[in-house]
Amino acid sequence: GEVLYVSEPFLEKRMHPRTIVSALNTALVDSEEFLKSMAVSLDPSKPEEIISILRSTIGTKFVSSYGDLICNMAYKAVSMVVEKTSEDDAKDSDLTIDIKRFVRVERIPGGNPEECAVLDGVIINKDVLHPKMKRRIEKPRILLLDCPLEYSKGESQTNIEMSKEEDFDAYLKIEEDYIKDMCDKIIAPK
Repeated sequence: GEVLYVSEPFLEKRMHPRTIVSALNTALVDSEEFLKSMAVSLDPSKPEEIISILRSTIGTKFVSSYGDLICNMAYKAVSMVVEKTSEDDAKDSDLTIDIKRFVRVERIPGGNPEECAVLDGVIINKDVLHPKMKRRIEKPRILLLDCPLEYSKGESQTNIEMSKEEDFDAYLKIEEDYIKDMCDKIIAPK
């Protein structure tokens, strides 16, 4: 938005847009070179340096009371997802940080800012659907499926004729056995 605001006087003076865009590209290249000359290399093994830079970057009125908490959480989150892309030098390795794929900020209503935390792994927030349902499971083993865990009927139309109640019970038993067999195959590598 600011670039358009700054470009407006040039457009009012009837300067050609191509000339304005060319000047903006030149300014972009110059500013990138200037920023590279100002860049300071940081040692990832010294979190104090990085956190002090974070503190100066995030410095606002709200952050003054929770500055250390936010900076430490930001450093912890980034250090969890950082990846080395080349090992040319022991000191000078390229690092990539993909926060769009590996970091998610989730806000859960209620609580205090001091209760904020960076958690490693996958978090499953499940509502209790039944009073006898467990509230906590220690060291769970979780399988994420992208398909339904149900009895799949054949592709073609199937008509089943049932004359007795036992036939219906037998058909339900076949479906239950199929699902039980699928579950047994899933837990077999245990």
